[in-house]
Amino acid sequence: WFVTIPETQWAEEFEGLSAAAMEDIKKDYFGEYGDRRQELVFIGDKDKMNKDELTKQLNSCLINEEEMKWGPNGWEEKIEDPFIGFDGVEDDE
Repeated sequence: WFVTIPETQWAEEFEGLSAAAMEDIKKDYFGEYGDRRQELVFIGDKDKMNKDELTKQLNSCLINEEEMKWGPNGWEEKIEDPFIGFDGVEDDE
């Protein structure tokens, strides 16, 4: 992440980084987290994917502002973990 390196050192750390590239990087900066983020990419037939429904379903997984205030301890106390017992391995039987 670029945010972990002082901007004054970008040119030194990333030789050949153009001014346009630096501006492109900075446009995705948000607060103290800078360019740290996660992105989901869906590959498939856009005519068969319902973007609005997919967005609605993904947004329903997010916590709300009140839940955000609870913090990690509150989340453990108040939100059921849907993955308890899930080890990531499917049974073939």
